[in-house]
Amino acid sequence: MANPPGKRGKPPVKGPRAVPQSSAAADESFDFGKFAGSSPAQRVGKKKRSRKSLPVLLGVAAVLCLATVAAGFWLLRGEDEPELAIRPIEAQGVDELTTLSLTAETNVDQKLRKHLEYRLSAAPEGARIDFQTGQFSWRPTELQGPGSHEVIVRVADRRSPERHAETRFTIAVREVNAPPVLSPLADRRVEAAETLTFTVKAEDPDRPAAKLKFDLLPGSPAGARVDPQTGEFQWDTDTVEPGKEYEITICVSEDSPGGLKTQQSFNVRVEGTVAPVDELAGQPDASVEIAEIDVVPSVEMPAERSVLPLGKDVDAPLL
Repeated sequence: MANPPGKRGKPPVKGPRAVPQSSAAADESFDFGKFAGSSPAQRVGKKKRSRKSLPVLLGVAAVLCLATVAAGFWLLRGEDEPELAIRPIEAQGVDELTTLSLTAETNVDQKLRKHLEYRLSAAPEGARIDFQTGQFSWRPTELQGPGSHEVIVRVADRRSPERHAETRFTIAVREVNAPPVLSPLADRRVEAAETLTFTVKAEDPDRPAAKLKFDLLPGSPAGARVDPQTGEFQWDTDTVEPGKEYEITICVSEDSPGGLKTQQSFNVRVEGTVAPVDELAGQPDASVEIAEIDVVPSVEMPAERSVLPLGKDVDAPLL
């Protein structure tokens, strides 16, 4: 039936079309109704949340990669490097007041030694070790000998502190007899006819210390002396000529057979001058010796005038 003029009829309803297989799969993966029912703001929010989660995922992935690499490195290192060990150090001997030096060596290659660190777990006082090279040094004192001392050297890998090793050895310190030590003796000046007095100081560095005795060596000026026990020095200079310098040598030795000794010299200048003879004669206490001369008078008298008559004056002319 035809539509009346001026009116537009409804389009005829067409039947359902066959949907291709690919379009049906697309409808199953994409829900058009949910997409049509969601607002644009919700769709934008989902996009923002997905963008924020991307850096987090990348960070987690990076951490996992680093952990994997590190684990592989440690596994490979454990397979390539042998167990850390220090080569044994033989027993050592050293004299008192003498420096002992040695180096602790390991089984690590030269390239890997930079990761090692050395220290002393046990050692006598004064012992040192370089924490990088393992160089050990010790100078025992007089009080540390004679005797035996134990040393423990420890080395560790700074990359893995639980990887370490130790070695121990002993050091025998030998006793050495040292000579006495004299304190410095300075040059001195003294006025003529005065007494020079001072005390000589000395000590024995050995422990226990030996008894010391003092003495003057030959060639010392007259009147000089030193107490053998106390070291007190005295010199009366009234027996020497003033204006000159005199050398004196003092010796200190251990008071035992074959004891060690030490000597030291110093100079003493006696100030003053010698007075001339004419000046001494004018002094009140000067004594001048005059030679005595025996004079025997010799008088020749005539024989006839040898007897004077009594009553005559001696001054009267003789007849």
